Parts: sequence; C-alpha cells; structure tokens
Amino acid sequence: MPYGNIDPARLTGIHLSDVTATVSTNDARGKNTAFKMSSGVSAYSTADLFRMLNDGTDHGKDFHYEATWCLFGRWRKGIDLEPLICLLASEKSRERERGAWYLEESTPPSDAIGDVAIKLATDAIDYCRWAFVMYVLNSRLYDDRIAPLLAECLLDLNLRVRSATIFWAVLTCD
Repeated sequence: MPYGNIDPARLTGIHLSDVTATVSTNDARGKNTAFKMSSGVSAYSTADLFRMLNDGTDHGKDFHYEATWCLFGRWRKGIDLEPLICLLASEKSRERERGAWYLEESTPPSDAIGDVAIKLATDAIDYCRWAFVMYVLNSRLYDDRIAPLLAECLLDLNLRVRSATIFWAVLTCD
C-alpha cells in the first residue's frame, strides 16, 4: 500500500491534487459520527440517570459515559444536587468515595454543597480528604471553618493529601 497501513479507499474527501481537504465524517465502520449528540440522555431526570447507571443493565454503548457527563454538567450549574449530597453524606465508605469522585469532577457551586464538602476533610478515607482539598482549590471556597481543616490536611499521613494542600497554598498565595 502506498500509504502505509492506511487503505486508500478510506481517504475519501481528501484531494491532494487541488490542495483541498475535507474531513470525512465516517468512522472505521462507515457509520456517520460527525457531531453526534447524545441520544436523549439529557431528557432523563437526575434520579432516573442515577438509577440507570446503577441498575447493571446495558443501556447502550456510550450510555454510562454520556449519563455521567450529563450529571456533571447539571451539578456544575448547581442543578439536582440531592443525589450527590446523599452520596457525600452516606454512612457507607464506598458511596462517600464515589461521591468524592463526583465532587472533584463536577465542582458544583460552593453555596449549594459547601457544608457537605467540608465534612470530607475529616473522613477516614484519604481519597475523600484529597477531594476536599481539590474542591476547596477549584471552587475557591475559603472561610474560618476551612482554615483549621486545611492545616490538618497539611499534616495528613497520606502524601497525596499533603501535596494537594501544599499545591492549594501555592496557588492561593500567588
């Protein structure tokens, strides 16, 4: 093949003779993929998305990814935070850790979830403490309640939590 491992039949739309190029919107299987929007994932309520993510059934190839990012988009705007708050306030460590991951990825407004996020600073799970520091950094949340908690995180036994706290201090001092 003159193009290495690329089949020349796949190079549709590229015309080197007129020095013009168009991008083919077909993937390797010939399916049109240009600017394909999610298949109605945003039409579901937050509770339904959470239920569908956790029920273990197959809802399609990219459903889990699209549903998770749809939730992140809502939470970044401060919409439907109840499931996230329930995860962060859960007694089960696995749910709190999952909620901490969601919190760190979505960074909802601090006025809506700040009180629950602050409780992560004293959590037994080091990932939750790290997520607290990252949330404080990303949301720019800081008040008199947070100062002693960050001092505790600076002395944390987990190196990741300590380094995140130092990173927070460096960025806020600039």
